[in-house]
Amino acid sequence: MKNIDIKSLLIGVLFTSTMFLGCGATGTGDAWDSAQEWEVRNMPSPRG
Repeated sequence: MKNIDIKSLLIGVLFTSTMFLGCGATGTGDAWDSAQEWEVRNMPSPRG
């Protein structure tokens, strides 16, 4: 029978809870409206 390492289990639980809370971190009134736009910028290369 295989044993589950407690550290691995703890890391898995923390990662899963972080993903779950991160995906659900929006308010009930958040919505996309037609006035919102994407802003795209070009960054200069650090090599010159």
